[in-house]
This record gives sequence, C-alpha cells and structure tokens, in this order.
Amino acid sequence: MIKHCRTLFPIDPVASRLARVLWILACGSIFWLTAASGLAARTHEELISWAEGPVQWLLLPEERKELRRIDRSTEAEAFIEGFWSRRDPDPLDLGNTFWEAFEQRVEAADVLYADEGDRGSLTDRGRALILLGPPTHVTVSTEPVMAWDPASDSEDRVTMRHADIEFWGYRIEDLPAGTLQLWQQKKKKAADGALALTLMFRKVGRRTSLVEGEALLEVAARAVVQNADSD
Repeated sequence: MIKHCRTLFPIDPVASRLARVLWILACGSIFWLTAASGLAARTHEELISWAEGPVQWLLLPEERKELRRIDRSTEAEAFIEGFWSRRDPDPLDLGNTFWEAFEQRVEAADVLYADEGDRGSLTDRGRALILLGPPTHVTVSTEPVMAWDPASDSEDRVTMRHADIEFWGYRIEDLPAGTLQLWQQKKKKAADGALALTLMFRKVGRRTSLVEGEALLEVAARAVVQNADSD
C-alpha cells in the first residue's frame, strides 16, 4: 500500500499549484487502484494478520465477530473496504483523511513507543496515540509499587519497586470529534465541568502498560465510525 508521494515542484507559483493538484490526484488514483488490487488478492491468513496489526485498536466488537466468520478472499476484500469506508469522514472526497492520519500516527508510535521488542504502534501508548492523537500535556512521576521477587530474602518474596507513572491529559476541545459526546452518554452525565480527560500509564522495567483510561479509548474507537456516519 502506497504511503507517501513526493516530488519536486517548479518555482513558478502558478505552475507549482497546478503541479501539486495534478500530483495529488495522481497519488490518490494510484493509492485506490493499488488498494483495490491488494484487497482482491488477500487470503484469510493475511486478513487475520492485518487485524492483529495496529488496526486492531480500531476494530469494534461487532466487527471482530464478523471478521471471525470470513473464510474467503472476496469476503476479506469486502470487509476491509467497508471497514475504511465506515471511517471516511468525507466519502465524496478523493482519498480518506482518517486513513492518512492513522498511517501517520502508526509511524510516529513505532518510533516513539517501542516496548521490549514490540512495535510501538502495538503498545498501550501507541494505541492511545492512534485513537486520541498526541496528548495536550504529559506529566511523569515515580511511585513505589509492590512486586514479587523470587530472589528476595523475605518469606513471602514481596518487595517494593519504583515505577514511572505517566499521565496523558487531553483538553476537552482537543479530543477527536464525537468522542466527548459518546463519553458523556456512556457516563450518563455531562462533563461535570472537567477541562480535560486523562490516561494513566505505569512503567515497570521496560514495559509500559495502561492503568486507567480503557473506557475512554473504547469510546474513541467507536466515535470514529459514528462521527463519519453523521457527516
């Protein structure tokens, strides 16, 4: 699948603008033709591999059930096409701006959040970046946590370790479209005057895991579809 199209534009402003338009149209056409031919060739195994990649954070429970019933390449093609169509904020426009943002965030997560050999986009922080975008602010602190240590001298092998805690804060106005509305519905109340919503991660050793914020990420994944449907 083609991710980027680059070229050198002429210096003349009019020619430059025209070249950019033509190149964008060409990139879009190449992308969709390539995507369509790639989908037609997908096997069931390739579909499962695709679903276990970064796109797993976008899959809704009902889509996972549908995916498990697919056993033919033609069905795999239709599933993936429908998957991205449901997340296209402007079906009449060439390309899919959500897909483009998704690819950019996956690339950024792979660089920033690789964890013990795992791709950054498959980690908890990578998931948060993909679904919510970059946080408005991040705070880091250290706190003691209980851990089991087989080499400890104590009888119960319980020891204390220090863990790094990351809080990701998102201002209400910085949340992806539709996320706040679904969050309020889920909580059955308004925002209670909150200025931001937060995620909490704990790092022990070289592994960073989500501690608080699962419900917000689930809401963000569903908001993408509902927001596209409402446009």
